[in-house]
Order: sequence, then C-alpha cells, then structure tokens
Amino acid sequence: MHLLIVEQTAFITPALIIGVGFGLVLAYLILPFLALIGALTLLVPVGQITILVLLLIVSCTNMLILTTQTLWRVSLNAVMRFGDI
Repeated sequence: MHLLIVEQTAFITPALIIGVGFGLVLAYLILPFLALIGALTLLVPVGQITILVLLLIVSCTNMLILTTQTLWRVSLNAVMRFGDI
C-alpha cells in the first residue's frame, strides 16, 4: 500500500504545482485585456490560494486513505490470484 501512496503523491503534487502556476500565468496574460479604464495590477490572493491548495491536499489524502482501507479489506492479492487457480 506504500506504493499507492508514493504513486499518487508523484502525480498529485506536480499537478497542483502546475495547475496553480498555469492559473497565475493565465491571469497575468489576460489582465491587460480586461483593463478597459485605468491601469489594473495583478493582485494574487495568496491566502485564498493557500487555503484552496490545502483543501485539495486534505481531500486527496482522505481519498487515498479510503482507497487504501478498501483495498486492504478486499485483500487485493487474493483477488488478483483468483484466475491462477
């Protein structure tokens, strides 16, 4: 089950980092076209982004715990060897 945790961490961590990065880049690129009157500056709500990332990490961790418990109860090794008998 440790492999499941390592595998999911390897996929989820870069996805969160790349997603937040693309969001900031997209906001930076689009903002000048939205400024019809006056000059707007990009205000990054660091607190809200941090809360969102923490909520995503907590929800992914909970899903991983539930998946691990379910696979542990099912005894996945026995199920995978069922066809070998």
